[in-house]
Amino acid sequence: MKLLNEISVEPITLPIAFRAGRIDDSLQAKGLTIALGDLLIGATALELSYAVVTHNARHFQVIPNLDVKQL
Repeated sequence: MKLLNEISVEPITLPIAFRAGRIDDSLQAKGLTIALGDLLIGATALELSYAVVTHNARHFQVIPNLDVKQL
């Protein structure tokens, strides 16, 4: 629970939703898909200039220009 005190929770805004849609379209054009939750996390990170820190970097590495850090 201490980690939750150290991070902010960001809402899914309209710009984030549109970015997620554009990312999804570009990935599907390449025959790739990722889970909606991961797509929204990645779009949020890009929109807010955040990195994504995760144990499962593979899910996020397909999102162009996303800074992904492996735990």
